[in-house]
Amino acid sequence: MSRLSTRHRTARWRLLATALTAGLLIPGAAVTTPAYADSETLNPLDQSTQFDENQPVLEDSVLEGLQRDAGTSAGTDASGSRSATAAPQHLGPCKQDFIDVPPNSTFYTHVTWLACAGLSKGYADHSFGVRKEINRGEAALMIYRMSGEQHDAGTTRDFKDVEPVRGAEEFTAISWMAEQEIVHGYDDGTFRPDRSISRGELASYLFRYAGDEDYEAPAEPVFKDVPATLGTYPDISWMYENEMVKGYVDGTFRPTRNVTRGETSKYLYGLETLRNGTPAPPTTAPKPAPEPEPEIPLAYRYVVIADDGLNVRSGAGVNYPKVASLARNTKVVWTGRSKAVSGATWREITVNSVKGWVHGGYLMRDFEAGSAKSSLSKTGSVRVPKEKWPGVTELNATWQAQPNGYWCGPASVVIGLGAFGISTTQKAMAEQAQTDLDGTWLHQVARLMDYHSPASVRYEVTTIPGSSQRASYDQRIRFRDDMVRSVKAGVPGLVNIAATPGEQAPLHREKTGGRYTLRHHMPVTGYDANTNRLLVLDPWTRPFWVDAYQLADMTVTRGYASLKP
Repeated sequence: MSRLSTRHRTARWRLLATALTAGLLIPGAAVTTPAYADSETLNPLDQSTQFDENQPVLEDSVLEGLQRDAGTSAGTDASGSRSATAAPQHLGPCKQDFIDVPPNSTFYTHVTWLACAGLSKGYADHSFGVRKEINRGEAALMIYRMSGEQHDAGTTRDFKDVEPVRGAEEFTAISWMAEQEIVHGYDDGTFRPDRSISRGELASYLFRYAGDEDYEAPAEPVFKDVPATLGTYPDISWMYENEMVKGYVDGTFRPTRNVTRGETSKYLYGLETLRNGTPAPPTTAPKPAPEPEPEIPLAYRYVVIADDGLNVRSGAGVNYPKVASLARNTKVVWTGRSKAVSGATWREITVNSVKGWVHGGYLMRDFEAGSAKSSLSKTGSVRVPKEKWPGVTELNATWQAQPNGYWCGPASVVIGLGAFGISTTQKAMAEQAQTDLDGTWLHQVARLMDYHSPASVRYEVTTIPGSSQRASYDQRIRFRDDMVRSVKAGVPGLVNIAATPGEQAPLHREKTGGRYTLRHHMPVTGYDANTNRLLVLDPWTRPFWVDAYQLADMTVTRGYASLKP
């Protein structure tokens, strides 16, 4: 099962349920609700395997920089997307270069033109996000801005998941795209603006926007993975013949791969060149980008793993007053300072505007910023699957049963690594994950998958917060898309469920008797597009197919690990 302390279990769950109902336990945010993880009330991890005591204390300038930048969001989307999570601090067009797009980089000319033309902006950390995928809403915004038109969308609803807010730029852009018949939406009446857009989809957007009605696609395909029978064949061929894309060195176009912001800038630059000639350089050269903030080494990056929240105190020990409480999965930076108090080691940490001391046994290393791989990772490879039959993709993974009630995490890792042809044992993975009678933490399971998978594979953890039994529409879509993207790339996903009796799959209800919430790890190794179902190689029961949205509901209050974009 997934990790949960056996001591004070009932009281802890009641507290957690209350906090979740109140919407207080939000990953990544400091909260002020009661927390109990700073004493022996909960089972801490063994710190000897988590911390390197020889690490020097971080320099004051680095810590001051973290505090100074608290509250800014390096992930705020500069294009005005609805996915922004903090007040934007946009960079004006052509104000400066971007720290991730140096003058000698592939997309420098395209990104500079895009920013100077006002089609998109950078982020608060002075980056452009050149490798970040764009979504359908962002693509609509850029094309609408490129058109130069002033569309009055009014309050007419074109798609049931796009709120008709008068004057909202994203709503206006999508409304204009629909009016111009550049986009059509999905059969269920949605547009799905937060869904990543593929290379083929963006080609269709640009082809329809250009309105080249007289274009005739060549009889012979240009790319070996874009047959003439493909719906986007004319659109992609048009882009190629107009020198807007070249494809990959292996002769493929990869129409289903999602598009990054850098690639989008190149596509739009090519379209502008086709329509109006090569864009002139900006009249005023952008200012050089500021030097990036000092990188925090992975050895100082940690994640809170206390289900009930982690107390931050003004000093080392429970006798000091609390200054904040941190939710499970909050990412923190250890300053390098430690103190031993009553047999426990306390660590000084900082996160956002919070700085103080915590019991170090409730922190775990954050794997997502690291690049280390094990020797085991070299024994396997990514095996991109072919469809078993139309619409059905399955990885070549072998099911195993967990030998007890708490090794679901290690068993899921072994099954998942098997999809890469990597062989190991549940016992070895249980030792590395520090699995005990209470189970395994999601971040630790994901960390093992990231560490032992082939070099090209990186995992990320996504939590699904919520107080209800159902995931939101956006959470369901993102979960399904993340799992499908992973599986089709040959990478198994992993889910950590907290499924109530009403949510559980039939095989689960047979074993639980419908008497309790099941907290459990399971690998995902297949997808059926015909029925929107995912294949789960559940080590506790046996393999089964389950509706993707039902599985998303089962992960509410927990989370999942998938291929990092």
